[in-house]
Amino acid sequence: MTGNELFEEILFYHCSDLTLREKYIRLYALLDRLCKQLTADSAADFSNLFSRLHYLCEQREIPSKAIEVFRIHGKQAQQTRLSPRSFPLTEEDYLYDLKALCELVSRLSSEAIPGSLLHDLPRQWRPLPTSTYQSEERKRMRVVAVRWDQDFIYAYDEAFPSDEPFPVICPEAFESLRTQLFEGAQLNLLAVHTDEAGVLSPEIIVFEPDYLIDISALAACYTNYGSSPLQYLVNKLIPRETSFYTLLGNAANQFLDDCVNERPESPATFESSIQKAFRANVMEYCTCPDIQQDYFTRAHMQFNHIHRTVAQSFITRECRIDKNRAVLEPSFLCESLGLQGRMDLLQSDGRNLIELKSGKAEEWGGEQRSKESHALQMALYKEVLYYNLDIPREEVHSFLFYSVYPKLFLERSSKAQIQRAIDLRNRIVGNELLIKNGHPDKVLSQLTPENLNENGDTSKLWVQWQRPKLARQLAPLEAMQGTVAAYFNHFLTFIAKEQFLSKTGDSQPDSSRGFSDLWNASLSTKQAGGNILTDLRIIRMEDNEGIELLALSVPDYDEGFLPNFRQGDIVLLYERNADTDNATNRQVFRGNIESINDHEVCLRLRHKQRNTQVFSSGSLYALEHDFMDSSFNNLYQGLYTFLTAPESRRQLILGLRKPGICSQRTLNGHYKNKQIDQIVLQAKQAEDYFLLIGPPGTGKTSVALKSMVEEFYSEPGYNILLLSYTNRAVDEICEMLESIADTPDYVRIGSSLSCEQRFHPRLLQNVIASCPNRGMIRQAIENIHIFVGTTASVMGKADLFKLKQFQVAIIDEASQILEPQLLGILCAHNGTGQCAINKFILVGDHKQLPAVVLQSEKDSKVHAPALHAIGLTDRRNSFFERLYHLQQIHPMEGIVAMLNRQGRMHPAISDFANRHFYGGRLGIVPVPHQTAELEFGLCPTAETHPLQYFVAHTRTGFMASHTPPAADSNKINREEAHITASLVQSIHALCRTNLLPFHAKERIGIIVPFRNQIALIRHELRKMDIPEADDITIDTVERYQGSQRDIIIYSTTISQRYQLDILSVPVRDGELWIDRKLNVAITRAKKQFFLTGNYDLLIQNDIYRDFLSTLTPYEGIVP
Repeated sequence: MTGNELFEEILFYHCSDLTLREKYIRLYALLDRLCKQLTADSAADFSNLFSRLHYLCEQREIPSKAIEVFRIHGKQAQQTRLSPRSFPLTEEDYLYDLKALCELVSRLSSEAIPGSLLHDLPRQWRPLPTSTYQSEERKRMRVVAVRWDQDFIYAYDEAFPSDEPFPVICPEAFESLRTQLFEGAQLNLLAVHTDEAGVLSPEIIVFEPDYLIDISALAACYTNYGSSPLQYLVNKLIPRETSFYTLLGNAANQFLDDCVNERPESPATFESSIQKAFRANVMEYCTCPDIQQDYFTRAHMQFNHIHRTVAQSFITRECRIDKNRAVLEPSFLCESLGLQGRMDLLQSDGRNLIELKSGKAEEWGGEQRSKESHALQMALYKEVLYYNLDIPREEVHSFLFYSVYPKLFLERSSKAQIQRAIDLRNRIVGNELLIKNGHPDKVLSQLTPENLNENGDTSKLWVQWQRPKLARQLAPLEAMQGTVAAYFNHFLTFIAKEQFLSKTGDSQPDSSRGFSDLWNASLSTKQAGGNILTDLRIIRMEDNEGIELLALSVPDYDEGFLPNFRQGDIVLLYERNADTDNATNRQVFRGNIESINDHEVCLRLRHKQRNTQVFSSGSLYALEHDFMDSSFNNLYQGLYTFLTAPESRRQLILGLRKPGICSQRTLNGHYKNKQIDQIVLQAKQAEDYFLLIGPPGTGKTSVALKSMVEEFYSEPGYNILLLSYTNRAVDEICEMLESIADTPDYVRIGSSLSCEQRFHPRLLQNVIASCPNRGMIRQAIENIHIFVGTTASVMGKADLFKLKQFQVAIIDEASQILEPQLLGILCAHNGTGQCAINKFILVGDHKQLPAVVLQSEKDSKVHAPALHAIGLTDRRNSFFERLYHLQQIHPMEGIVAMLNRQGRMHPAISDFANRHFYGGRLGIVPVPHQTAELEFGLCPTAETHPLQYFVAHTRTGFMASHTPPAADSNKINREEAHITASLVQSIHALCRTNLLPFHAKERIGIIVPFRNQIALIRHELRKMDIPEADDITIDTVERYQGSQRDIIIYSTTISQRYQLDILSVPVRDGELWIDRKLNVAITRAKKQFFLTGNYDLLIQNDIYRDFLSTLTPYEGIVP
């Protein structure tokens, strides 16, 4: 945005009738958007406005104190729920803050402040007190580093604006931090002392604290041979083999849960607990070679030890753990330490803590002591309780429970131990930043057994087992070169960058998509995005050998609030009785949404709780979205799997080997028409891969995919893997399979929460429920030839590839799946070195919506010539798209096909997309509605009811909106909401006139770019009292892909120039420019399409200008 545009927006808010608090909120959002825009090209990534603002001020040499006061006031306005009368800031405060904002915009844009604004601004600056600190200790400070030397780190404090940065002494334990710092880096200073000169002296410094590291992953870096941050990367890259000991550890955790949850009327038994452990990890048990009678003997022993300890040792004077007040698997997010963790058992008052270990302690001279990594976990858990819940460290009794003995070890911690651990955490984050900033070679080059052996270990264990194992694991990394190395390094950077942004937030304007928003974003920001439910009350608990399901009442929120939660979402629940309560100062419960409506949300806890006291009936609760690192771990491990795959598969993936074709193969059956027969034959004759382009409405799933499945299933012994990215798409695949005559047996991989109810019997856990042992499970899996699931769920069950050899994998919606999301599956191999998938078929359309990616085009672009040669130019593109473009460069007959007849849209609707996006190659079937006239033959005259007349005579129409930006949000448009509702009202009236059923759910679909507009349109529809209006689906383009309606209304909503870049992101495909969002929006419509938007704004985009020229404009007045 230009300076003039910014000043126009500022003036608009300033002159509006908004309350003082609302003006602060809008101007704060403007400042945030400006800072995101100006730091977009910075090498650093920033998780909040505080760090962005100071970076810009330091770069441009702009005094920051006045604008920092505005930032603090703006944040205060966003966080408070006070009434306008009790808002603490005055009109005088507002004008001083407005002056600070205008001066900053003027300096950053080199534009003078307009006279109309200047007239209202104070001539002088507000007198600000000098920021000084008292000598008392501060528990935590968030600062941003701007420079450093050998004596100090110079930093600004988030809470206290100052003209100059404060000097910070770096403790000796954190000297390595100087090599990781960058301008704009955020630090948490803990246990801070201040001397008379204002020098800050912290005991602990946490580097980039919004990037949370898991405590167990941190502890796993502590080995007998060292505690290197490189070990973190090794553990992340190399898939963990299922072993006797990992399964025993999982079983031990199940034993503890059952023993704590047991009741007098239903005592815990080994038989029941081991069955639960087995069912939870059935693939792992079926593929682990070490599971013999000895395993069950040792597991039974551990169960007895755990049962006896819970029954007897917990209640001793030394331990004092009351089962009735125990919380199982409590989770904590500790922004102060930059850590997150899950404990095994915690007393509800936080004073007693137990961590279970199924392995052995260290043994020295006949005595046992806890392992360093285990003791470190306990020490960090105590720190988390101190920083999150304010529980003094000395009041927490922490016990390591080694169930093999059994024995409880009381653990104590030291300041030096914590400092070493946080320093290791900081160095891990430093490596992650190096990788995501495009320097993976600097980290990977250090990955050698010798560098990992920081202790210089020469023991027999190191020499004969640990070093050789590490050498084998690291060999593929050391051996890679040329194109393989470039490919691996580029995608390693891409994944690391995406993970970083997922944790800390992206830089898109008006966006809020980072996990750290849990503690960085204000309540109003979360509510605007529908990303928090507050004031929930527990109304029901389901007790099934422990509390597993919670039902919470949802209050009546404001009319404009629309929750962004759906069934199956992973979420966090925590007590929230005050504005200051959040997920980082309360214990959180993790779970999945089982059901949700306007009045109630049901949450299935990830870990059962024994005690109702854990949940306070008098408390209010909040629900927010969760984030799991495991999804990214699968991507890292998939990249490593690529390195270890057979050479022929690696060459195929890279496009360095041509795919083969076996032209001798013939069809066993005949399908819908000659084109489908030809496509199925090509897919069958492909030896390595086949690509099928399925434009909108061409029946790629219901016809083409179904026909391929029928043909492959007719081949004796063929195993078929069917995948898609979303659970909804997998449900459609299941529906397709059910439609096949003599429906074949198939298994759905996944959970019941992410699967339609009617397909629950097909879930793996239900298919094998009656199998009493591993042998029968293996046999059941062997007898079933079709497996279905999302890419993520199948990656999570990679042991499947040890049990099944798949002759073909067919991946639907492949154009929405990133390349690293497929590597672990396509490169999976069994113990013999053979790929687990013989060939793969990718079905998709790269001209519809791509994968959701947080990083920008600039960040994801590829500049390496070796990668350009294999078609890799942008890492945001799907594997499907890369192979397609590679085939355009080096075409091969029989590898790519396109479905070119669509049976959805009337040709007048598809015409623009066909000509502009598909090069005129998309014809019609035709089906009856594609050749029929408009169905509203009876209608009022243009004079009496102009809008009804317009709807009745228009196939594709445009209705212009003219209002300026909404003062309260850039993501709503009241005029367009009214226009949209009026269109629906007219359609309803025409249906009545023509004696047609309204059937709103099937007839009308409404598409918007922003979720905020959904609630506004709903409000307008209810005001008009239109029957069935609540049945109309109103959603974003992303949610509408795969759907269709008779009539689509697209409310573009935008009112400012910068939003055009959100609405439309054109990409080039050969000679064509494609707008994927617009393509999807248009092609959802079967019979009619209506667009509403700001004409003057939309024509500034070339594709929209061309599209608008094809639409019939409405010239009348909207009633």
